[in-house]
Amino acid sequence: MAGAYAEAAPAWVAAGIVPLPLGGVDGKRPLVSQPARLGRRAAIDLANRPRFADAPGLGFWCGQRNGLTVVDIDSTADAEVQHAVNTYGDSPVIVQTASGKAHLYYRHTGERRRIRPDKDHPIDILGEGGLAVAPPSERPAGGRYRFLRGGLGDLRNLPKIREGAVAQLEPGARGHHDVEHRASAEKAEPGNRNDTMFRLARELAHAVVDRDALLEQVRRCNAELSDPLPDAEVQRTVGSVWRYREEGRLLVAGRSAAVFLPCDSVERLLAAGDTDTLALLTMARNAHGALPGKSFALVPQAMAEARLIGSWGRNRYRAAIRQACHLGELKQIATGGRGKNDPSLYCFPSNTAAAGKGV
Repeated sequence: MAGAYAEAAPAWVAAGIVPLPLGGVDGKRPLVSQPARLGRRAAIDLANRPRFADAPGLGFWCGQRNGLTVVDIDSTADAEVQHAVNTYGDSPVIVQTASGKAHLYYRHTGERRRIRPDKDHPIDILGEGGLAVAPPSERPAGGRYRFLRGGLGDLRNLPKIREGAVAQLEPGARGHHDVEHRASAEKAEPGNRNDTMFRLARELAHAVVDRDALLEQVRRCNAELSDPLPDAEVQRTVGSVWRYREEGRLLVAGRSAAVFLPCDSVERLLAAGDTDTLALLTMARNAHGALPGKSFALVPQAMAEARLIGSWGRNRYRAAIRQACHLGELKQIATGGRGKNDPSLYCFPSNTAAAGKGV
């Protein structure tokens, strides 16, 4: 059975919208490398490719590109839907999200993306730069987007948001990370937007669970700029910062460097009393980062002479390396021994990559 994108992309194109294939942990990540450049013909072509046949999500950029602004109601309460209708005006198109919340569709008339413009109501405005998930997308955790009122045939005759409804709202309350970083985002001048976004992403990356969560937070900060960066640039920035985190090289002014070790590995080694292997892995990750598959040399004689771990001798290093490989915490990818310049090479397996559950 075809995924949501392959199933519905042609119909969305016929309605005048350029659909995007979505996936990822939360089903909201664009699956193409340059989503902002995707055109209608390319969108149809993607729907016929095996690679995207099972894409569970379909979305679109709000704003001038598709002529749509979406009022995103982050609540299942009927009262919040009624408040949105009373505030922004009624709409012939209402979508129920996979989690039972609601989207109201309007004709785009210059609105930009705004997160919680009214502190008293859990409502976001998905204007210029906003990404909306659309029917018949399926959420990995369960549930499906569907039209509660109207459908694709109504998109060409949408009303605009009630005049003045967005402009009169005061900036709203946010999560503590958004409060902390919003001011910094607003200070970004056109010439240093990239540097500002990189610094913000670097600071936010310490607290998020995965790359998708980081991307969502950086997109929110970017939306607060008077001249937001293109989403493709935001994704490149997030990708660079996430690589730093995976490699254990994520440094922020005022914070010391950290070595990331998977909790499962630490708990298993401590329970076994295998502190030598734990010490070796800590030293290796500190010296070579934590990126899975990246090769590096471990030379017992050289490490002993450099006294990297106290008074360890080369035999103790050898034993710890063998044990780490035996336990699957290290993987030997090349056997040396043919001379001084032919060391054995190792890497961290992907199943032990440092991630959000590291210590």
